[in-house]
Amino acid sequence: MRLINNKVNVSKDKFLISLVIVIFFVSLTLGKHNNKNLIKNDYYTIGVILRKTHSKGSDMEYVYFIKGEKIKQTGYSRDKKKRKIGGRFFVIFNKNNPKSSELFVNLPVPDSIQKAPYGGWDKIPIPEYQKYVDDFFKKATDNWFMKFIPPW
Repeated sequence: MRLINNKVNVSKDKFLISLVIVIFFVSLTLGKHNNKNLIKNDYYTIGVILRKTHSKGSDMEYVYFIKGEKIKQTGYSRDKKKRKIGGRFFVIFNKNNPKSSELFVNLPVPDSIQKAPYGGWDKIPIPEYQKYVDDFFKKATDNWFMKFIPPW
C-alpha cells in the first residue's frame, strides 16, 4: 500500500511541476505577444496615477484619455518611490487596442507639456524618453532567452 501512495505522490508532484512549467511558458508567450503588438502599434499619451493598489500583479492604478475616452488601468512599478499619486507619466498604448498600455514611472511628463493630442503622439516628444522606451522593449523581446519563446 505504501508503494502505491508513493507512486501517487510522485505522479502528483510531476503533474504540478509540469503545470507550473506550462503556465510559465504560456505567460511568457502572451507577454511577448502583447509587447510585440504594443511596439508595432505604439502611440503615446499622458497617464496620471490615481492610487496605489495592493493586488496581485499590480501596485498602482492609472488613468489616461484617448479620443475622449477615459481608460483606467493597473500596472506594476519596480521603483516604488517614483509612483506618486497624481504624478503624470508617459504611457505607451496600442492604437488598435487603447486599453493595452504600459505606464513608465521613470518618464515623468515635464510641466511644459500640459496635455497630449486627442489621439496621442506617434513618438514621445522628448527624444531621450523615446530612446529609453525603444531600448526597453527591444531588451524585453529580443534578449537571448526570449528568442526561444513564440511568437518568433
